[in-house]
Amino acid sequence: MTSNKDDIEKVKKTEETPRFTKGLFTLLFIATSLTIGYQVVQFLTKTTKPIDSKVFFAMPDHKVLPEATLKMAGKGNISTQEFKGKWYLFYFGYTFCPDICPLELTDLHDMYTQLDKKVAKDKLPQVVFVSIDPKRDTPKIAMEYAHYFDPNFIGITGNPSELTALGDPLGIAWFKEKNANILAKASDKNYIMSHSTIILLVDPKGEVVGFFPAPHDPSKMAEAYIKLINK
Repeated sequence: MTSNKDDIEKVKKTEETPRFTKGLFTLLFIATSLTIGYQVVQFLTKTTKPIDSKVFFAMPDHKVLPEATLKMAGKGNISTQEFKGKWYLFYFGYTFCPDICPLELTDLHDMYTQLDKKVAKDKLPQVVFVSIDPKRDTPKIAMEYAHYFDPNFIGITGNPSELTALGDPLGIAWFKEKNANILAKASDKNYIMSHSTIILLVDPKGEVVGFFPAPHDPSKMAEAYIKLINK
């Protein structure tokens, strides 16, 4: 009788061991699945999170960069149709700007510096400073001004009609302010220009895909740019 009882106990223990192992495996499988699932959700959420429109506004219909002939120091006439094959950032301003333009170009420099560490050289954007004040800004002055903020930037300008042909279709506006000095002569060069402060993004096909509205945050702009070029 004792022998039979011992045999029964052994059978019970033998049956319980697989049950325990199976239960442990099941728990480990569930825990692993939940962990992997969480990581996948985190990854998808991170990579598909839309870009804040306050940082970058994507145009629903991409417009081809308007055709215009501008002027670049060392090159002469340059057609806007030549701005293809890479990404471009266009900023419209003028060298006599007392505050806004220096700040915006500094932000672009900071953005570019961050991108230089994170993206391939062929994916870096070409920053183009477009002077809307050809009366005072020659092509050489525009280029030197752009280089002052970053040697990788370029500066261009053009006659008023060509600048308007480029800026108007893209919603870029500017106008000459009246000189606040009542004693100033009509020919006085100390006038200021009111102008748009958005930064246009042009893709390698020469299409304007959107713009970075002010105020500009270099870090957020760099982050948005990386997402845009990797779409």
